[in-house]
Amino acid sequence: LYSPAAISKTSGHKTVRDQCIEDFLIMLGLRTGQKLKLVVHELWHKEKPMFEFGAEPDAELFVPKDGMVPRHARLATKVQEMKTMSDQDVSSKVVAQMVSKACKEAKKVGLLDGTDEWTARWKQQK
Repeated sequence: LYSPAAISKTSGHKTVRDQCIEDFLIMLGLRTGQKLKLVVHELWHKEKPMFEFGAEPDAELFVPKDGMVPRHARLATKVQEMKTMSDQDVSSKVVAQMVSKACKEAKKVGLLDGTDEWTARWKQQK
């Protein structure tokens, strides 16, 4: 969601953040208007938390299988490769590459504040 000021730069950033979350929950159909508290879940579950995290981790989610959508199969294969690496190698090599790629994609579509692409995208919204 566009905000003329970065959420963390405002004094009431928690209120703005909470409203953004509410807006997304409503847009995604996850909230019907009734205000319910978000539930806290255990995040880290296993010895290798890089891959076993979330409210209910599914160990089979990243196991390559016949009939998988090709994009999912590539991701599953990549995750299996990463599971053989140390968490430090995953963080310093794989995650760094993924962040770099995501930043390039975000810049291209005008999601990085202060870039020419961001200015071109959002000046039309005002």
